[in-house]
Amino acid sequence: MIQKKETPMVMFYLPEWKREKEFTAFCKSHGWHTRKLTKQDTNKSLGILIGKGKLPQMPREIMKASPDFQMPEVIVFSGFDDQELDRFLEEYKRAGIPAVSLKATLTPTNIHWTLYELIVELQKERMASMLFDY
Repeated sequence: MIQKKETPMVMFYLPEWKREKEFTAFCKSHGWHTRKLTKQDTNKSLGILIGKGKLPQMPREIMKASPDFQMPEVIVFSGFDDQELDRFLEEYKRAGIPAVSLKATLTPTNIHWTLYELIVELQKERMASMLFDY
């Protein structure tokens, strides 16, 4: 059975309207689908957010965002192979669009996480990498 290649999609949250417009235009010009993330998405699983519906998962305690959580800029790639992701990052840099520090690729593990859990993990990784950037 031949598995159909997943259509590349970029989920994102950019609070400034101008940046959002520039980002979506950039993605559209390269044929990448986008999905704007909202504060209402923070406690939803990434699987639901990309349209896969509720996926079976191991029982675990889900970390939920507090009502006053301020969502940071974030980009989540779904359906991108390594070459497509490299192409995205090269074209993004070439376009001169301001960088977004929190970026992730959807994986078999994090597809079960909530958007909030992913953001917390990305922030931890970013802080850890900054400690070693001396």
